[in-house]
Amino acid sequence: MINLNKKYEKLKFLNKFNTLILQKVKYSLPVVTLLALAMFTFLYKTSQIETDVFCQFDSSTCTVLGVDAEFSLSVTPFPIKTEEQLIFTLDLEPGLTFKSAWIQGVNMYMGKIPVLPLEDSFSQTTRLNLESYLGSCSEPNMRWQMIETLSDDNNNEFSRYINFSSTPN
Repeated sequence: MINLNKKYEKLKFLNKFNTLILQKVKYSLPVVTLLALAMFTFLYKTSQIETDVFCQFDSSTCTVLGVDAEFSLSVTPFPIKTEEQLIFTLDLEPGLTFKSAWIQGVNMYMGKIPVLPLEDSFSQTTRLNLESYLGSCSEPNMRWQMIETLSDDNNNEFSRYINFSSTPN
């Protein structure tokens, strides 16, 4: 009988302990969930659209800050329209090398749109012609961001962000 009383007291203690833990979890779970959701939202937003914009196409040419100097980026045709061939001309400062580029939608997800060098510009070192096509969109004035990856003489890579808008064709 004594042995059963000890087991009963032990179970009673464990039941109180479990109840206390469940109450604490019950009240802290919404706070933890809210913090996790806020952190996810912050990380997702900052990884999608870069706020450190180096160039905004308000005309057919814009100036981009390089490492030691500025270089220019121009686009034809301007204004930029969807479903048309776009030619971006990149006049790099000496010592910089083009690595890659792609375009993403700012106000609507459109995937990663490649920006590729034209064959005739491979031999040139400071002037590069890049080609891309923007898909059609339901937005009347779509906002875009081009991300260019460049490297310097020491093979240090860095990115430049160029924002622009397009109108439907």
